[in-house]
Amino acid sequence: MRAFEELVEEAATADVAGWGFDWLNGRATEERPPWGYAKLLAGRLGQVQSALDIDTGGGEVLAEAPTFPPRMVATEAWPANARRARELRGFRQRVVIGGRCNSRSPPLLCLSPYAFSPRALSAVVLAGALVATSASPASAAPAQRAGQARRSGPLVSSSRCAANRAAGTITYLTGFGWEASVGILDPIAAEAQGYYADLCLRVRFEPGTGDPTSSAQLVDAGKVTVTELGSPSDAINDVAGTPSIPVDAIATYGNATIDVLLTMPSVTNLRQLDGKTVGYKGAMPPDISAMLEKAGVRLSTLKEVAVGFNPTILPRGQVQALTAYKSNEPVQLKDEGYKVREWDPAAFGIKGAFNVLDVNRAWANAHPGAVEDFLRATFKAFTFCLSHAATCVRDAAKYQLGYNVHQNIQRWQVESSMVMKTLLPGHGVGYEDTAQWEPDYQLLRRYHYIKRSVDLSSIIDPRYVDAIYHGRKLVWPGP
Repeated sequence: MRAFEELVEEAATADVAGWGFDWLNGRATEERPPWGYAKLLAGRLGQVQSALDIDTGGGEVLAEAPTFPPRMVATEAWPANARRARELRGFRQRVVIGGRCNSRSPPLLCLSPYAFSPRALSAVVLAGALVATSASPASAAPAQRAGQARRSGPLVSSSRCAANRAAGTITYLTGFGWEASVGILDPIAAEAQGYYADLCLRVRFEPGTGDPTSSAQLVDAGKVTVTELGSPSDAINDVAGTPSIPVDAIATYGNATIDVLLTMPSVTNLRQLDGKTVGYKGAMPPDISAMLEKAGVRLSTLKEVAVGFNPTILPRGQVQALTAYKSNEPVQLKDEGYKVREWDPAAFGIKGAFNVLDVNRAWANAHPGAVEDFLRATFKAFTFCLSHAATCVRDAAKYQLGYNVHQNIQRWQVESSMVMKTLLPGHGVGYEDTAQWEPDYQLLRRYHYIKRSVDLSSIIDPRYVDAIYHGRKLVWPGP
């Protein structure tokens, strides 16, 4: 018998667009009726002038029809299915596919997917159109996807909707690829679940390289609208660098250090690292340096070397310690069968924060409502993903071939748990203030990572997050 975890991972990665469940062959059975719905529908379509197929899925039933009436409309609200239906031969020119009502297309009436109102249905019938659906009455309508109720249009006022649309397309640059980190997975989920669309926002994604300096430069230049920086330290470094890169931080997720130092289990005291080689990516994290110093390690004896993204250099003995993200390298090494010891700066009293959202300041000043609603939809998706991690990770997997769903579910669970456990009293996800950033700033100054002072209040812009919460309660859907 296959392991439960293996079955869950298979289900999470399965392509069910078009309601394809072939991967369940041999494990599920059903009793078919003596009549065929597709054949009956095909016969009727040739006898009418117009027809409406509610919840067409991937269009597989309509595709069996040899002919369509002069006016053929299908509704499908799940984007994956709608895309598949549009790609079917003959559909592109012959069938109008959409998930929202179009009152300008009489005699057809777009009914709410997965459910229909008997009164609206009668209007379609009286108009002389053939209606095809296997949906149930609206009172029994299930959720669109896991946890999501069906929606028929924007959830904000017409003026707010117009303002958000006028803001143009928001280009979101992820922190690093499509990894299921906070600040990456929740925006992807907000798009997939339709939360951005609910607030009349258009968002497109680009994968980041993991370099916070280049990300901040792209935001400042207006090439992208919003990006994710790894920590307040990254943002402060950008501002304090030469040349200085402006940062407008509109949200900070976690109120703890995300960094961890990995060693082999044989290291039971950090002082054993005196004179040893420590690998880091980009730059040595100041919270790791602070932890080592507090543990009595002689920092001047360490051989600090820049390394790549393969954590197996630690068990292979190329380094004796390796800086890492709590949600990343430990998960990878565990899955590959390696046992390592994790040294957490927080256990040594070192404070910090992680995952900062940076916005183009000129765009934000011109469209403050769009900034608020972008954060509003993103944090709603964050809450959704807390209880639907597999669904959210599956959506992220669509952006990358060979995506490791199992590891990314773990990554999300580690980071989201850290965020929830470290929420500041009386505030929700994303809240930030200068006191929260101060530990990162002081460590940067202490270890001479920056050469000039920085006014934290000039970097942090908390007004947008403040506007979307009542205490810890996210205001949804907003104005």
